[in-house]
Parts: sequence; structure tokens; C-alpha cells
Amino acid sequence: MTEFLPPIPGAPEPNPVKPEPDNQTNIPWPKILVRGLAAVVVSAAVVAYKDLHDDLTEVKHQLSAQTERLRAQGSQLHRVADISGQTLGIDTATITGAGLRNPRSLIDFGSTVSTSRSDELARSSLSLMVRKKGSKDSWQQTCNGAKVRLYNNDYVETAGHCLNYSFHIPKNDKHTAENIINTDPYEYSVARPANNVKDPAFNVPIGIITGASVPLDYTDTEYNTDVTLLKIKPLKTPSQVQSYTRVPALDINNTDKQPIQGEEVALYSTPVSVGQLAVAAKGIYLGSSTYPGSPSDSERIYDIVGLKVSDARKDPLEFGGSGSFSNTASGYKLGPYVRGVTDPRVTHEPRSENSTAQQMRDSTISRLKLEKDLEIDLSTYTDIGFFTKGSATINKALVSGLKYMAKPSLKPKKVHVK
Repeated sequence: MTEFLPPIPGAPEPNPVKPEPDNQTNIPWPKILVRGLAAVVVSAAVVAYKDLHDDLTEVKHQLSAQTERLRAQGSQLHRVADISGQTLGIDTATITGAGLRNPRSLIDFGSTVSTSRSDELARSSLSLMVRKKGSKDSWQQTCNGAKVRLYNNDYVETAGHCLNYSFHIPKNDKHTAENIINTDPYEYSVARPANNVKDPAFNVPIGIITGASVPLDYTDTEYNTDVTLLKIKPLKTPSQVQSYTRVPALDINNTDKQPIQGEEVALYSTPVSVGQLAVAAKGIYLGSSTYPGSPSDSERIYDIVGLKVSDARKDPLEFGGSGSFSNTASGYKLGPYVRGVTDPRVTHEPRSENSTAQQMRDSTISRLKLEKDLEIDLSTYTDIGFFTKGSATINKALVSGLKYMAKPSLKPKKVHVK
């Protein structure tokens, strides 16, 4: 065992022994750690940068290749548009649709036409029927129409081309409309639209047409104010068939009020595609314009409706739908329907390959020109319907015209189904 002896009295104090320095304690560990960490981060960043640079270089190459492909495709499309424009006689900008608006951007797009508006249209709709005057032949459906109210009186309104009159206008004639009923070799009646051939109302006349007023700016070769106001004599009908007097009338006195672009439209007619049975659909009001490519229509403004259908049997604007009316979400009455631009791939009419190709060409030209006029992309719609744009001036002239009998022409036209 080690013993500690007491100090000797008077002896000098021993020098204290200084401890050896602790090297572990004086090392600046925080700085070393920070530097080490920084070195690791820098090293990782260098590696990451190299990888990122390689990736960016690859992306740059891919984008460059894609840009070149797009440039080549753009050049090809421009070439196609240029050649198509030269072939069709239309400028390239119209072919490419530059600056066209999407229909969804229209001010009232998304508004829906109510069930009550659709029902109002259906309840007032009528089928126009024809047969040789004085004969006992069966009635043949030819067009559509609607019972309308003007100045507190009820009439039927349809398209002017639905009748087969032929008359001449004396040079001193100052009338704006005249009654042409005596110039037509055929007689006409109206019936309620039927949902099927077993419907008791199918082809059953409920009224005879005794007067037909047309504006004098319309002839059989020009589609200007294509409208006819009909005076009806009610007929006695079977008990199961709605009588003419019980058919409600559309109030069209508000024709100077304008429909709104983009609002939904209810359509209703009896086209040939379904054996002239009732068809209902909904479209979009696109605005107003002239009919493209028709010199005789260069001054006539139509209300225009776009419709998308996959089957002609669901298309109220099909062949035979002329004279029908439509009702917008805001309650504006459009009509009568007088003509359309139809996709021939959807239409029901059987055609040869050549006639289909020609109609496709004509339809394409009309559609492109109309797109340019409206500044709207119409590619969504299979059908574009043109409705005579009504006005208080036209309505007043038509009512007045029933009083003035037109002079017959020496060359009456042959009957034709619209």
C-alpha cells in the first residue's frame, strides 16, 4: 500500500505537476463537422448536377426533335389548308379556323330550356298536308308548321317553300304581301303530329287552309322572306283526335326581342327520316347570319341553331322538317325552319358515293363560310338549322296580305315534298 508522508517542516514546497494537455478536448469538432458536411453536400451536388445536366441535355434533345416534328406537321397542315383553300375557293385562315370561338364561350352557354318550353312547342306544332285540289286523294304530309297568335288572332305559320303556288306581281302592285291560295293547284290541311302510325291523329286533317299570305320579296327561286301565314277553317274531328280550336297557339308578337347566343333551344318536327312521326331534340342558338354561298340570300338574315345528333331518326332538322318552329330557354320563338347545312354522313337520305362526296364538299364550304361569319367553331354540330328571322314588320305585312288576292301565273309548279 502506498503511504503519503507528511511534509518535512521547513522543506520547500514541491512544484505542482502540470497535467498533460488533453488533445481530444481542444479539437474544434463543430467546424470539422460543418466542413465535412459541406464537403459531402458539395460532392453530392456535383454528382446531382452532372446527372441533372445529363437529364436536361436529353430532354433538350427530345424537345428539339419534337419541335422539329411539330414544325414538319405544321408545314404539312399549312400545305393541306392552302391546297384545300385553293380547291374550295376559300382563304387559308377560314380553312384552319384561325380566331374562332369555342361555343362554350358564348354568353348564355349552359342555360337549359325548360320542360314547359319544350311542351309549349310540341302542343302548338302541326303537320302540313297536301293533295291535288278538288280530288279525293289521300292527304300526304309535306311540311310542318305551328299555330301562332298575332294581334289577338290565331293562324298557322310555315315556310313559304312548303306551298306550290305560282303567281306574278303587277308592276303597279304596292302590297308587301298577298294571298296566293288561288294560285296553287293543290289544297292543304293541317294535322296534329303523331308519335306512331297507330296514333288516332296520324294524317287526320283538323283544319283546311283557306288563305295563304306570302311576302312579295319571296319567289320560288329565291329564299328571301321564306314564310307563309295560313288562315284555317276548323274541321270536325273524331272524338279521340284533338280539334284545331283546342290546339294552343304560340305567341310570336315578341319577335323584335332578340335571342341570346349560347342559350339552349327546343326543336320539334315530323321529318321523313322517321316516317313523318314526331321528333324532339335540343340544340344551341348560335346567332344570326345570311345563308353562305347563296347570292339570293345575300340580304336575308336567319336565326341559326346548332344541333348534334348521331342518328337521322333523332333529327328534327332532317328532310321534311321545314316549317317547324323552335323555342329558346328565354322563351323566344324561332321560325319557321327553312333550310340547313347537314353532315351527309348522318342524314338518312340514300345517296350514291358521288353525290355524297359532292354534298360533303358543299356542306363543308357552307360550314366554313358560316364559321367565318359567326366567328364560332361549328365542328361540334352535325346540323346547322336556318330559321326565318321574324319581325313585327313582317308579321303586320302577312296579316294584311290575307286581304289581297295574288294574280295566278300561267306556269303552275309541280307538287314536291319538303
